[in-house]
Amino acid sequence: MDSDLPQNSLIKNNHILSKINVLVSKKFLKAGAQTNSDNFELKTVNKSSVGKYYFDSFEGLKFNVINRTFSKGEVLTKSDTRSDQIILKNQIVNYIYSTKSGVKISASAKALENGSFGQKIKLKNTDSGREIYGYVFNAKTVKNR
Repeated sequence: MDSDLPQNSLIKNNHILSKINVLVSKKFLKAGAQTNSDNFELKTVNKSSVGKYYFDSFEGLKFNVINRTFSKGEVLTKSDTRSDQIILKNQIVNYIYSTKSGVKISASAKALENGSFGQKIKLKNTDSGREIYGYVFNAKTVKNR
């Protein structure tokens, strides 16, 4: 066994610390700040210094914001994030209705409630006045599926 440790010595935790990449805040951030590369960066730290539910990339954080204040260098965890409201009540959006056969129908609709990415919200068709439901796709589009 090649090691700097004397043979038959007790191995302490600091000899076997594993390193991981985690997202940490670049600066002081207020609650509501976006989880993006302007505010967070990847940093290599000892695994023992972070909790269980940390982020090691920006994957899945596209429409998220932080829900508490961050000091510079704090590790971003799953409990620190929430989906941002990307559709606001009374906003006019593009509603796309898709059938199983692939036909797509587009209509203008008014959001009757706030919505975050993937959330089901109630809308009102601006032409017919009919209330419909859809899933938030992006900041301007809601889809039926």
